[in-house]
Amino acid sequence: MNNVIDDMKNKVAQSVAKSDSVYDKCILLSESNADLKKEHAWNDYGPLVNIIASRDIRRAGFNGNATVSSLIANNSWSWPDFWCSKYPMLNNIAVPDISKHDCIRWRGFEGDFTDFSVRAAWDSLRPHGPIVNWYNDVWFPQCIPRHAFVIWLLIKEKLKTHDHLKPWDNRPQGGDSSLLCLFCKRQPDSQLHLFFTCPFALQIWCRIKALCLLHIPSNDWSGFISLIYLVAHRHVARVIVAKLVFAASVYFIWQERNNRYFQNKARSEDQVFQAIFSTVCLKLMSLKFKDSVMVQRLKSQWQLA
Repeated sequence: MNNVIDDMKNKVAQSVAKSDSVYDKCILLSESNADLKKEHAWNDYGPLVNIIASRDIRRAGFNGNATVSSLIANNSWSWPDFWCSKYPMLNNIAVPDISKHDCIRWRGFEGDFTDFSVRAAWDSLRPHGPIVNWYNDVWFPQCIPRHAFVIWLLIKEKLKTHDHLKPWDNRPQGGDSSLLCLFCKRQPDSQLHLFFTCPFALQIWCRIKALCLLHIPSNDWSGFISLIYLVAHRHVARVIVAKLVFAASVYFIWQERNNRYFQNKARSEDQVFQAIFSTVCLKLMSLKFKDSVMVQRLKSQWQLA
């Protein structure tokens, strides 16, 4: 892991040397060899080239490769005289310690400087938005990532069910029989129908949710999200099991739907139920809960006792 991080640091440093845009995020805190043009974290005004006109830099005998240390003598600034009169703000810049080595620091999302890390880089570069209220329903420490991803698509209504594809269907009216649910063959294929109005999915959901020992009256996915949202932040066994069961149910029903559609392979309700049960059971075996009467009941339900 350290080798990977070191490699990323080297790549960032190489990018800094080649691209002005990188300097918006990654700043060289240079003291002795700071480039007059790019490296500016050593003062509050930014790169000197933003303060001093290029012709004045050339007139003073400097070029684009000049460094900050070339302007310091005996721990004092040696600004050209006409710079001080033309750019009075130069008199307010403190003399940096040129005995220090240059280093690369990461400027975070809020403008603070930290040591470079993949986490800091991602947090600065990613788009930031408000935290949604269903966050803990989907992304919780015990979640199974591939299941959580499908739940995320479900909540965002991005699963490609036939109702989403119908606007691109230019066949004559009445030629949409292939857009029916692949399980019941009676209702249009949609997220609302598939989770869990369809009799096939409903039978599986009713069987598996009974093992959570949590009262879940709703049989549609949006109702479950609304219900579990109220307790999703609680790290108690029943809530964690309920979230795992819901995610696994959606994942395997969606998987079964796709297998039937794309591979012409079908499993029975019991086979899909067993796939959900065994997956959740294996996940629960890796978790540790504080012993209680409820935990013992859950272990008995999931055949872990």
